[in-house]
Amino acid sequence: MSLRTTLPLHLIPDVSELGCYLPVVLPIAWIAVNHESANSYWQWLCSELTFQQLTCHLPFLCAFFFYFGTSLVFFTVDMTNSFQTFKIQTKKKPPTLESYWNCAKLVLFNFLAINLPISYLNYLWLDNAEAARMQVYAALPSAGVIVRDLAVSAVLFEFSFYWWHRLFHYPPLYKIVHKEHHKYTAPMGLAAIYAHPLDHLITNMVSMILGPIFMKMHVAVLCLWGTITVITTVCTHSGYALPGSANAASHDYHHYAFNSNFGVLGIFDWLHGTDKGSKEYEAAIRRRIGREKVAKVDKVSKDE
Repeated sequence: MSLRTTLPLHLIPDVSELGCYLPVVLPIAWIAVNHESANSYWQWLCSELTFQQLTCHLPFLCAFFFYFGTSLVFFTVDMTNSFQTFKIQTKKKPPTLESYWNCAKLVLFNFLAINLPISYLNYLWLDNAEAARMQVYAALPSAGVIVRDLAVSAVLFEFSFYWWHRLFHYPPLYKIVHKEHHKYTAPMGLAAIYAHPLDHLITNMVSMILGPIFMKMHVAVLCLWGTITVITTVCTHSGYALPGSANAASHDYHHYAFNSNFGVLGIFDWLHGTDKGSKEYEAAIRRRIGREKVAKVDKVSKDE
């Protein structure tokens, strides 16, 4: 398997996409400036919540509410036909209430049958290790440590997600496991974890917990990491190339073309050449959006 040696300059985010990093940057910046206040708040939480609530319920609820909260934003966009200029696959019919309901049932099942037990295992593991238990009640790490833990977790997630995802596109496994996720060829935000439970467990959850385990991540940072991952995955499945959002066109191309863009950040796709056609697809989307925005401005000018 050959590897590329040229610099992947196309992976540098466009200025219009930088807003998607706000869920990462803002909490870290606030902790850096107000570390004492942030730590006081964490110690207050530690005094008010039980150990199980801190290590099981809190990480689960952060992921759960931010997943469905972000999905609700895109549901509203779909139902009101808002931001159609930024719709990626314009020839596809918008999702219906029935398709949303059918999607929500499997997503909710995956949260309750996969995510919640993993959160409970996190509690059991921390509760039976004295050093780990003490770390939960420790002061919040510095902004530098948070950035380090999140960066390592992102790289490990990308490596694991890319290879598991690519493996599940192997025809026999695809038919049994991964085909469910590709039911929506024009994805919607809620469908981010619309997947066979085994697919969700291995591809999504195993990839997500590698970094926290390896870095022995503080529970507060784990909540931040879980929040970041669910917001990102919902945005990349949204079907809209909204300014300030994550690069949805990249993963949308995976659902459109099937055998490209297996990763999230694009690092391993670039390394192994599985991003063919992606740059052209994304460029075409940007050009169309640009033309439609100009056309709207011209129409408003003529009406005036």
